[in-house]
Amino acid sequence: MSFPELPAEGGNNYIIQMNWFAYFIWFVLFIAGVCFTYYTPQATLSLSQKFLYISIWGAALGVILTAVLSRKGKTEPSGEQTTSETTPQEDPETAKNSGTPESQTDTSSEKKEFLAHLESWSQFCEAIAKARPFPEIVGGLRSLLSEIYPESSGALYMYNGNLMEQIQIFAFGNHSVGSERIHSEECLSFDRGEISMNDFSNLTIFCTHLHRHTEGYSLCAPVEGMEEHFGTLVLYFPEMQPKETLREQKTALKIIAATFGVYAANQKLNILFETHSIRDPLTSLFNRRYMEESLAREVFAAVRHDIPIGMIMFRPDSYNAIRETHGLRTAEQLLWEIGQRVPHYIRGEDIPCRFDANTFCIILPGANPEITLTRAEKIRYEIGNLEISYGNVLLSSTLSLGTANIPKSASNGEQLIHNSLALLSEAELTGNCVKTPENS
Repeated sequence: MSFPELPAEGGNNYIIQMNWFAYFIWFVLFIAGVCFTYYTPQATLSLSQKFLYISIWGAALGVILTAVLSRKGKTEPSGEQTTSETTPQEDPETAKNSGTPESQTDTSSEKKEFLAHLESWSQFCEAIAKARPFPEIVGGLRSLLSEIYPESSGALYMYNGNLMEQIQIFAFGNHSVGSERIHSEECLSFDRGEISMNDFSNLTIFCTHLHRHTEGYSLCAPVEGMEEHFGTLVLYFPEMQPKETLREQKTALKIIAATFGVYAANQKLNILFETHSIRDPLTSLFNRRYMEESLAREVFAAVRHDIPIGMIMFRPDSYNAIRETHGLRTAEQLLWEIGQRVPHYIRGEDIPCRFDANTFCIILPGANPEITLTRAEKIRYEIGNLEISYGNVLLSSTLSLGTANIPKSASNGEQLIHNSLALLSEAELTGNCVKTPENS
């Protein structure tokens, strides 16, 4: 018995025939418009006006054709409805349950929850797009995580001047996820560059910064932007979830961490942009451009007021060995540590700078050779006795230093730089010493 299919087939054929008839009428009218435009004298219509007329004529006919076909589709019998009568139907019990008020209520609540999360997420992204202040963004991130992961606890860790230690910015939830300070090597996500999962019911390889729990699991997501690591986002869930739910949690957390990482990178770029003209991005000391401008200014003042100027050039003796053995990042860590400490060993009016890759320079306005030598020996002693723990590496290095002064050993800024570098190269032959014009 296939009688129900005959009307549907006839209806479909009728629609197809009417469609082809409508297309034919549209084609005839369009060609008629083209011919009319073609034979119209150019004195009446220019060539550009003819093309414009044809375009408008074709667009108008297209709108009329679309309206006619859509109207016919509503009035003529639909083949899809007839076909659905002969196709296998879903289970009657399932169809019955799908229309119950309970299922409609569940669907409505899920929709409301999704829309609420979407609104919170859009507000968070809007705040990031507007580059709102850091406390506002962090507060929005905390609220967003609490809303998306209501059954979880979490914390955000970020660097605060120390490249090896992250401090807790905020925490939420009923469970403690970790200490207030963590080291980067304690989290698996730092080395992997992706979300790491810790199942507390089966701990083999785990993040050592986490507090132990008898059950549940945690997710650690790296906060990264522009190939730089800014911190770690940690979530703890008291109960294990199905794989599909866990996959959704990881995906959402990855998106949130990546978005916040882009914000952190942009904030750092803004800071670097403001200080780029005078500060070195690695050591935070003044850069070479600022050093040269400052030296020219100080030399002019020294000549005018007949006062001396001192200069110290120095390099860490172990820099090349550390770079070859442990890599560039470890060697840069040594430079960063030196850059953080040198300002504490000089006077407030002195100008510490990073001259080039591993060379530091200090301008000492008003310093005679004795004061310059005293400052140089102080720096050599303090840095030489410094030991820095960086992961499994103990960083330490002696210094080689060269000094020069105006007017004792130089008459201008160019000679001051040249003589200091020459004495620095002489000091590097033995290492861990200060070379002056008097003892060279």
